[in-house]
Amino acid sequence: MTQSTQKTTRRTVLFTLVTAAMILSLRNPVVFLRQHAPALFPGLIGRLSNESLLSWLFGIVYSALLAPTILRLIRSREYRCSTWHSISIAEWSWIAIAFLTMLSTVWSIEPDRSLQRGGLFLLSTVFAVWIAHTLRPNQLIAALGITCAIGSVASWVVIVVSPEYGIDHLNNVWIGLFYNRNSLAPVAGLGLICGAAAIVQIRHQWGRISIMRVVLGAGLLAICVLQLVIIVKADSQTTKAGLAAAIAVFIICKFLPRISESARKTRRSSVIASTTAVALVGAAVVGRNQITGLFGRDTQLDGRGPIWRYTVNMFLERPKLGWGYYSIWETPKVVQPDLTGNWNRVVNAHNSFLELILGTGTLGLAVLVVVAVAVASAFVRTYWLGRGATHPVLLAILVFTLLGNLMETFALPYHYVWLIFVATSSMAFRNYSTIPARPDDLDHAQATTTIQQ
Repeated sequence: MTQSTQKTTRRTVLFTLVTAAMILSLRNPVVFLRQHAPALFPGLIGRLSNESLLSWLFGIVYSALLAPTILRLIRSREYRCSTWHSISIAEWSWIAIAFLTMLSTVWSIEPDRSLQRGGLFLLSTVFAVWIAHTLRPNQLIAALGITCAIGSVASWVVIVVSPEYGIDHLNNVWIGLFYNRNSLAPVAGLGLICGAAAIVQIRHQWGRISIMRVVLGAGLLAICVLQLVIIVKADSQTTKAGLAAAIAVFIICKFLPRISESARKTRRSSVIASTTAVALVGAAVVGRNQITGLFGRDTQLDGRGPIWRYTVNMFLERPKLGWGYYSIWETPKVVQPDLTGNWNRVVNAHNSFLELILGTGTLGLAVLVVVAVAVASAFVRTYWLGRGATHPVLLAILVFTLLGNLMETFALPYHYVWLIFVATSSMAFRNYSTIPARPDDLDHAQATTTIQQ
């Protein structure tokens, strides 16, 4: 076997394993099988749906994928040094906040729960960073696209075959294999972004018309149409807003480097543009109730307003270290008031960042501020100042997952949205033109391309 063949084989194996791990990270289909198909291997399905055993399952999967890299880090000093310097501030901060979730076991009101979930959350966050340094952008987009296509098609089959399970008849929305519409819609939304990117890629590389490319293009188009229908039928406002923002960011980052060339010529233009952007964002945040009210929407964001206020108040009760990662919502020690009539039971903060702050306190808040500054700085350097290569599809995925994390709690162990969010938070700002062909070749100095402090 030639060296080129070995590289191709290794890349294919890594891509396949990451895709399989992401499909497994959907998790909801396993729970669906336990709830609605007890006759099919009831013992096995029941065991897989148990949280402790699921944690062991995902822990084994992630550890097995990370093991070769860990062994190489231990054996090779050169590889260890190059890898250390290739990790960005944002990635180190994500690892730090994940480590705090596990460390919160020390002060948690439910230490066993925080240890189990925090440990796996740390492992999954490290796995996300590993993905960012192992896969190329097109590989990550393809892996995510395959994962979302499988989730979307499987959900559509359930909706058609068993509408009593696949449709939430109370709200008249599609839920497919998932708990609710806000779990199904992101799968279709991310799949639509990846599918559209794949169709554009096929169009650019069309060349001579072949039957294979026609079939592939038609299949991708059909899946994209299906995912668009799912988004409409699921009627998730978060996903619709995320798609709109992703499209807007994709378009802007195509023209922003050109605009920045003229803006850099005068400091005044940069100051005016930055001030205007901050003012618009601030006005949107301050007047969000009035804005949503104009369109006839719930000014409490479907009941999230009271939940967020309750979460902030609980954080203020223990601001230094918090309550422990994901320990407050399922413990009888903390009495939850009737937050809103729209929810039968509140199980999380419906905001990943508030959830992390609630569990880790001011320490976690400080780390999240570092992440925000690092990502914002990387965006300015890459897109506004025009330094380095850009990848608008990854940036669109990052914006989509960011809005999702602002409206839902995806900062959970083995959740695909969190994996993608952490991975794209650095990949979207990396110059891939200097990265070697082998995705794991971090022992070369030129692979250190992530924007540093």
